[in-house]
Amino acid sequence: MKIILAGPLDKPSSTVSFMKKTLEKLGQEIVPFDYRKEREKYGNERMQQEMIDLTKEKKPDIFLLLKGDGIFPETLEDIKKTCHVAFRYMDSPIKGWIVRLARASDSFFLTAGGLIEKYRRLGVKNVFHLWEGCDPEVHRYLPSDSPEYQCEVAFIGVGKVGRESLLKKVMKAGCDLKIWGRDWPHGFPVQKEWVEPEEFAKVCSSAKIVLGLNDNNTIPDYFSDRTFLTLACRGFHITSYAPRLERWFTNKKHLVWYNTRKKYPWSNRYAECIDLIKYYLNKPEERERIARAGQEWVYSHYTWRHSMEKMVKILGELIGKERCLE
Repeated sequence: MKIILAGPLDKPSSTVSFMKKTLEKLGQEIVPFDYRKEREKYGNERMQQEMIDLTKEKKPDIFLLLKGDGIFPETLEDIKKTCHVAFRYMDSPIKGWIVRLARASDSFFLTAGGLIEKYRRLGVKNVFHLWEGCDPEVHRYLPSDSPEYQCEVAFIGVGKVGRESLLKKVMKAGCDLKIWGRDWPHGFPVQKEWVEPEEFAKVCSSAKIVLGLNDNNTIPDYFSDRTFLTLACRGFHITSYAPRLERWFTNKKHLVWYNTRKKYPWSNRYAECIDLIKYYLNKPEERERIARAGQEWVYSHYTWRHSMEKMVKILGELIGKERCLE
């Protein structure tokens, strides 16, 4: 199929870039359109007219919009006159502009699986749960002897209130903690504000524990994509539990999770996490076993190839039905 891939393509390590790379490996003809870059050059309205004109010129099977910030629903309605419009959104909040773009599209792919029914009730058709994934060529075991990457506990992510609270407790417990990410207050052991994919792999492969805390632990079938990436790099991952996480991983086999909503009062909601950190720091063989099993599991089930094969299959079936109705 010929696909116009409209999304931010400025970073080779971005979700959009991994999708482009994988779709091309699957034999799809990709016409890239970096709408953010074009918007900077020409302004929002002219950029969207270029989007429409490109679709009329290339006559693709699919126009695939990724993220979609600033795009008008009317633009998608116009593009639908030429081809199937698919919209892909990766985060969890249901916002008005996302709903409007999803309604204007022929299909909608979201990472937060537990929100499918809510979107359907809001008038969105053809809604599908689609995970992100890992790329074994990039997300791989890459241990480093450098003290820069070695620590007891590593955290990769931006500073937020819940994360600050958790990592304060990790430091108070006496753990050797290192953080990679921006927006952390003074006093946190931040190594760098950004990690490139190779650095990410070195951190996950070298730290004894890679700690995770999802932004939202209330939506079923939704958690950070860093879960896949950490395991792909054979990192031993302790992360927060999200509803139905057991559908996708086995606790203490592929990773270890802690619960922030049960067992303990809210003021001490990270107690289980701290207990698990203390336990596993003294269990190197268990960490190694779980990390290896986690890597094998995501390579077998959650690569970008798995994700894009699913999306291509769904889109092919939808287009086939549409053509039968013409």
